[in-house]
Amino acid sequence: MNRDILVRVVSYRDPELLHTIGSAWERAADPARVRFAIVNQVGPETQHQLDAVRGDGRVTSVALPWRSARGLGWARRMTDRMRRDERYTLQVDSHTRFADGWDEALVAQWESLRDPRAVLSCYPGAFAPVGGDFGADAGAVAQTTVPPHAIVPAGQDQHGLPRQDVGPSVPGLARTALVSGGFQFSAGALCSELEQVRDVMVADEHVRALQLFTHGWNVHAPESVPLFHLYARDKPAGGHGFLSDFAGDPGARGVLELLLARSIDTARAIISGGGGGALGRERSRADFDAAVAALPQRSRR
Repeated sequence: MNRDILVRVVSYRDPELLHTIGSAWERAADPARVRFAIVNQVGPETQHQLDAVRGDGRVTSVALPWRSARGLGWARRMTDRMRRDERYTLQVDSHTRFADGWDEALVAQWESLRDPRAVLSCYPGAFAPVGGDFGADAGAVAQTTVPPHAIVPAGQDQHGLPRQDVGPSVPGLARTALVSGGFQFSAGALCSELEQVRDVMVADEHVRALQLFTHGWNVHAPESVPLFHLYARDKPAGGHGFLSDFAGDPGARGVLELLLARSIDTARAIISGGGGGALGRERSRADFDAAVAALPQRSRR
């Protein structure tokens, strides 16, 4: 039986991408089955970063100039379409580290649910450079584990769209409802059955959770969390970001304004129950609201 795991990654001028790939392989119990689908939106400082894995059959990647980027949903949908026949898939961010045996752990947790439409998700733990600066040694990091937890509502953003945050600890494999963009493990079939919404990059996690729920996918907290994420508070200063780069470039600023307006309108339409067929018919929008309302109260990070 095919036991491959497709790790789907969208990267935007991120110097951590190659280290994410290396960590996944180095820490896996079976690195031969860990394959990557990558959309790499590059600047001059990152255009050659994947030369070290060029020719490795475990990596499928598309490299695009950074000004060609069109948002998170657009890029994640491209990674969805890179799936071949992998049995499992894991969505992570391009600045991720992995615990020893992460592949065996996630497969065992998912298989124990005996549900082909299960999705394991919560926020990863954190990693940060030792001494506050990666310097020449990108492997020198401090990692902080987190227990299984629910993701819970956390008010609204400036556009009136839902925000979310880390919630309290829950028993391993407990049913939840909301998902993290940096950790979603499921059957590989999810890639073709339910692609990401192309135009969504604001409130993307809430939209994805609503998609999953109404199409009959079941979100669970993992039993353990074998991933670590480089959160904004720990990133070295001076890095690139999609929003800041486009806003600061006269030729790209207008594109950003159009993309943001489209994203906000699309997210609002989907969250209100419309959205041009993005929602499914297995469960209702009202049932999703009830499931979110039943989540534990918000906790502080």
